[in-house]
Amino acid sequence: MEIILYTETDCEDCENLKNLLKKANIKFKNKDLNEESENLMNKHPNKWEHIDLIRDYNLPPWVPTAVIKNNDKMTFVCSSNKTGNEGNIYIAEEPEIMIKQIKKILEL
Repeated sequence: MEIILYTETDCEDCENLKNLLKKANIKFKNKDLNEESENLMNKHPNKWEHIDLIRDYNLPPWVPTAVIKNNDKMTFVCSSNKTGNEGNIYIAEEPEIMIKQIKKILEL
């Protein structure tokens, strides 16, 4: 199982969720949307990857966004101004709610 976390620099909720994941000893790969690459054709690859996820899976456009990959199955835990779920998409208002949902998915 792999967790990919999409965040932005200077995002308080992003930092809070990263800290909660670390405190719970949950390993994740962070992809900062502001990170720049050397590739002039794709200067912000993480940002475009996040945009593709939003479009392809009809996700809320905010960060943090956690993608939990388990073999071919993907589950999303997204930040938004509401809390709820629809299929494999879980939406939470606060990082504390997001970490609870991530732990539930991971069965911790």
